[in-house]
Amino acid sequence: MADQLDRRYAAPGRHWVLDEPEHEQARSALARGDVYVFRLYDDTTCYMLSARPTGQTR
Repeated sequence: MADQLDRRYAAPGRHWVLDEPEHEQARSALARGDVYVFRLYDDTTCYMLSARPTGQTR
């Protein structure tokens, strides 16, 4: 998503790639059976990436 946004709006998305505490929050949410949502914004739009557990384990 970040590649499609202007630099100032893309910064949070680029930071997310290396944000280990946020990744841990995502893993914890999924392990609890919750949906994880990451949002990026520009002037007029909210972009959302969501993940939900499938109920299957490896």
